[in-house]
Amino acid sequence: MKQTLLLALLLLTATCFAQPSEKHRIHLTVSQGFGSEIFNILISQTSEDTKIVYSKLDSVNKEMASRDKEVINVMNLYAKSNYLDKPNSVEGEKFEQELKKLLLKYSFYTRDSLLLKSNDNKEYSILLDQFHLASKESLEEIAKLNRAGALTGPIVEVKLNSEGETSKVLTYISPGSDKHPLIYKLVSETLNLYRKRHPNSFLEKDHIPVY
Repeated sequence: MKQTLLLALLLLTATCFAQPSEKHRIHLTVSQGFGSEIFNILISQTSEDTKIVYSKLDSVNKEMASRDKEVINVMNLYAKSNYLDKPNSVEGEKFEQELKKLLLKYSFYTRDSLLLKSNDNKEYSILLDQFHLASKESLEEIAKLNRAGALTGPIVEVKLNSEGETSKVLTYISPGSDKHPLIYKLVSETLNLYRKRHPNSFLEKDHIPVY
């Protein structure tokens, strides 16, 4: 009887202190051309709060990376493929993703984060809701159209994860206030949240000229 009561108490305590499960996750990576990352932002949303992790790429140890056999192998595959002729093709993006993963261990970032309660910033919560409520088919169609665009501006890679769904990776070329405004607004407003709280930080426009 005592063991049963103890078990019930432990379960009740665990339930009371359990963290709310993640509803949505958005990972934004902003690059100046394919393979030239500038910064990335991870947005994790629960029913109670939103955590935003900002990471600005400072440097990549190219000397160490150039000795990595896996990196060398991928680069050799690059050279043998038509990637350079079609950098914004689906095949090119697959190469890009693989290379990014390999280079992570040689990459150095400046990082910081914000934790927003649900009522802290209603306008931002509405923006996230708009993004998640947007038709995924529509977002994918925009990304497909982008592949035909010229590489004249920043490239935003969006990785979407929602509870109970498989992740999606979409790539947008040169989003702006007049071109794919929802993507542009999401990146800009997320940066502005940090800039307002931490002026003259590593995320100021002097360090990140594209947004």
